[in-house]
Amino acid sequence: MSYKELNLETLPLPDRFFIDRFRKKIIEWGKKNFTPFPWRTTSSKFHALIAEVMLQRTRAEQVESVYRQFEVKYSTIKKAVNDLDGVFSLLLPLGLKWRAKKIVELIEELHRLGEIPSDLKGLMRLPGIGFYVASAFLSFHLGIRAVIVDNNIIRLYGRLRGFKTSPSSRRDRKLLRLADLMTPKRDFRIFNYAILDHARLVCKMKPKCCECPVKYLCKYGQYILKNNECETSLGTEKIITHN
Repeated sequence: MSYKELNLETLPLPDRFFIDRFRKKIIEWGKKNFTPFPWRTTSSKFHALIAEVMLQRTRAEQVESVYRQFEVKYSTIKKAVNDLDGVFSLLLPLGLKWRAKKIVELIEELHRLGEIPSDLKGLMRLPGIGFYVASAFLSFHLGIRAVIVDNNIIRLYGRLRGFKTSPSSRRDRKLLRLADLMTPKRDFRIFNYAILDHARLVCKMKPKCCECPVKYLCKYGQYILKNNECETSLGTEKIITHN
């Protein structure tokens, strides 16, 4: 049996029953598998925003040590703006020199403004802040509902619903509509953390479908179940799926 990806435009959006089941499964998994990275627990909005920019196109595990150094050395925006060369040098081990330059510009702009914007448009006017970083900051650090869509989450939704994805998918209105539907109105923060962690730990480039809590809802997961032997446990019951 071959796996065929469909065109997103031809697929109907999921119904309420599907959405509720997916949210429930992902949130339950997320609570058990939450990764306590330091930027997730900081009370500093400045550090949180800088972390979200650091995380662009870089694995969280790589960012952690550099973030901890930044957090200790630059406890305030003022300390950072007074040592921009030091900030730039500290960020270089993460790679992406353009990002280090953008963070330096961001610090200068935050110092000029005297505050961090608390709305999507205001955040996106800042250097180095695009839709994803602004949405993540609002959701995780300001408690404002926002839909987060990065390449990992696009891959997850593509597998879940069985549609083709590409680098341009993040600008696809129907995909954004799908992500908006899936994101709860109330428990958006834990949901967004859960879906990020799930895409990072389970629904990876090489997915661990047999460990996935939503494999029975997922088009790709169903394909894996039908073509491989997966052993998993639901409560006290052992389930083995054969070809």
